[in-house]
Amino acid sequence: MDIKGIHATLKITLSPKDYVELLTLMIKDVEKMIEWGEKN
Repeated sequence: MDIKGIHATLKITLSPKDYVELLTLMIKDVEKMIEWGEKN
């Protein structure tokens, strides 16, 4: 399944609030990876 399919499934499965919280957590993880990459 591609990323668009995953997001479409999550939108159906999760409430809008939960979906936004999940995306926020994913963004935080990406920011941490970028910070780690810049340090190393």
